Amino acid sequence: MHEHSITVFLCSTYRDLSDERTAVLSAINTLKLKHESMEYFGARPDRPIETCLDEVSRSDVLVVLIGHLYGTLVPERNISFTEAEYAEAYRLGKKCLVYFRDENVPVLPKHVERDSEKLRLLAQFRQTLGSRHTVDTFRDAADLAGKVKDALAVNLETLSRQANTRAQYLALIKEGGDAWNNWRHGLREGRESKANGDQEHPIDLSRADLRAADLRGFDLSEVMLNRTDFGDADLSNANLKRADLSGARLAGANLRGTLLEEANLAEANLTRANLAEADLSGANLSFARLVETNFERARLQNCFVYGVSAWSVRASEAIQSGLIISPAHEAKLTVDDIEVAQLNYLMLHSGRIRDVIGGIQGKSVLVLGRFSVDRVEIIETIRAKLRDFNFLPIVFDFERPTQRDFTETVMTLAGMSRFIIIDITNPRATPLELQAVVPNYRIPVVPIIQSGEKPFSMFSDLMARYPWILPVLEYNSATDLAAAFERAVVQPALAQHEKDSKVILKK
Repeated sequence: MHEHSITVFLCSTYRDLSDERTAVLSAINTLKLKHESMEYFGARPDRPIETCLDEVSRSDVLVVLIGHLYGTLVPERNISFTEAEYAEAYRLGKKCLVYFRDENVPVLPKHVERDSEKLRLLAQFRQTLGSRHTVDTFRDAADLAGKVKDALAVNLETLSRQANTRAQYLALIKEGGDAWNNWRHGLREGRESKANGDQEHPIDLSRADLRAADLRGFDLSEVMLNRTDFGDADLSNANLKRADLSGARLAGANLRGTLLEEANLAEANLTRANLAEADLSGANLSFARLVETNFERARLQNCFVYGVSAWSVRASEAIQSGLIISPAHEAKLTVDDIEVAQLNYLMLHSGRIRDVIGGIQGKSVLVLGRFSVDRVEIIETIRAKLRDFNFLPIVFDFERPTQRDFTETVMTLAGMSRFIIIDITNPRATPLELQAVVPNYRIPVVPIIQSGEKPFSMFSDLMARYPWILPVLEYNSATDLAAAFERAVVQPALAQHEKDSKVILKK
């Protein structure tokens, strides 16, 4: 008997592989192992995909069966349930045993994919599996069951050791922070002393129940803590750098002074959590729940905040900048306030909200340009100077590659802004957007350009036709730009805004 029972998750389509699934589940039972599969889920309150991924995270090993069907797509995602289950297991570092149906075995026509897009996705999925794992093939249910049974038997000792290791992790946590941190320090020293450069094995505490745990000062950096329950736990001054906290429950948790740099907090529940003085630089907060969350004096820089739900957030004296409110596949759009982040996203996608909330125009300044890595200092200077004058910078960066036409997005943002700053240095995208915005909005536009560069060919025509395009500010460096900012950017823009307002009133 093994000290901890191993759980196997069976991952496949059902319609074409029902006999094979039955045979594999029977083989798993003969090894006295636990199993999870769609046949035994029963009624649950969660969405089907949430149930599947929940069971994947609880399992120790995935058996993946691939036939000639791609399977049902997850709603609103261009991926099948089978591939989504596998992707979650791979992300969590689960052991995966992969089997393809032998191509030489005839199958019924109804069990062969005919949808061209699904055929493409299936081929891509098979290629991914083949590049990551040593794949075996099967001819029929009996052949597959025997192979799965043999493979599980061979891996049983390793799987059992992993389950026991997880139990040891939890036992060590109960001994306290000193014992845990000394153990991790010893692990790192041992790793560094190895000539072959082996990496520290990932510490997996996903789905653990750590409610109300005293974890003050614990080194949990790079630990897998996805969907772990930290409700009301004390994680103050802990090190969670690059930890995977996706889907974790941190409601009511104390994270004061905690290091969360580059941590993955996607879909985490931070309701009433205390993150005062915490460092979340580069953290992923996408789709996180931030209800009455305390970020006072926290550092929120370059965080991904697309899809956050932020209500009654406290962020006084917090350092906030470069918060990315756009999805990863779109042009990068940043703001400098986590509550405004949600507001700006809603205003981009809801005309009614844009009409109701017009007051934001008094503070927002739209910044357009291509800010590649070598020009980061320029955009940071613009942000800092705008904040000095109590403006809210909204930066639309054309540098990120995308197939999307973002003229409409730029026009929406322009309509929300007091004035616009556009960097026309090497303008591969800005001419189109500028030509769309300027004729439709009487909003001051301040063009800036790096010394030695020339404006795009039609720029002089635009300046001649639209007096709210102000003279071009030429700068040599970020320091040069900062020195001239009030004189050549803010003052002319505000003067033009006042002048245009009087013109509009007369009309």
